[in-house]
Amino acid sequence: DRFEQHRDADARQLAEVLAGVLAGADDERPRFVYLHLMDTHQPYHERAPWYAPRPGPLGNHEAAYDSEISFADDALRGMYERFGWADHTVMCVVSDHGEGFGEGGLVGHGPSLSWVVNRCVMLFSGAGVEPGRVHATVSLVDVVPTLLELAGLPPPEGLDGRSLLPLADPARRAAAEADAATRPTFAHRRHRPPILHRFLWSVVLGRWKLIHDEVETRSWLYDIDADPHEEHDVSATSPALVAQLSELRRVQ
Repeated sequence: DRFEQHRDADARQLAEVLAGVLAGADDERPRFVYLHLMDTHQPYHERAPWYAPRPGPLGNHEAAYDSEISFADDALRGMYERFGWADHTVMCVVSDHGEGFGEGGLVGHGPSLSWVVNRCVMLFSGAGVEPGRVHATVSLVDVVPTLLELAGLPPPEGLDGRSLLPLADPARRAAAEADAATRPTFAHRRHRPPILHRFLWSVVLGRWKLIHDEVETRSWLYDIDADPHEEHDVSATSPALVAQLSELRRVQ
């Protein structure tokens, strides 16, 4: 119904924009609001009172990034209280990628599908969500069906994702986690020429994660239970598992 883009607005400024939008809305009608905050993208600002210098070549960059996270978190808290989101509201806070500060040689979120980029925050709150932390592997494609179920709406045909509410229900969590361990989840990253030619895809199945580079035709395999920071590539010693996980993408 309404779309606005404010490229230079920080989270607090965006809250003021939202206040103007909501002031003219019909409070009797259910509504959906999507906010895309850019505070945790470069250039990082040293946000007071959360910023404190750190040692190391990337220490100050990481400290500024963390202060941006706290700044955005504080702005969301303010919106939550100001707009009454505690009442009759379902809220989802989700990130589309992480940021590297030297882990595995990665700085930023460039051409990589490592844990630094793919292990992101996903929070749900509201009626129908039990407090707790879930360790199962899930995907951004699960956000829409989860929100629809929380809103009491049926999902449309053809969605790739699934509702995550069974994982949030203590009575169903164990079965849902076991089911999640048998479900492959995918990610991809494409960079086009002339700046960079690279196409990466990954699949996670249970404890195993495969990353494949279509351009260089090489793969990396990690046991993410034993090696969560993906430091030890075991693809050379597990060719059958590499082939099995590669086939999952072709099936999809």
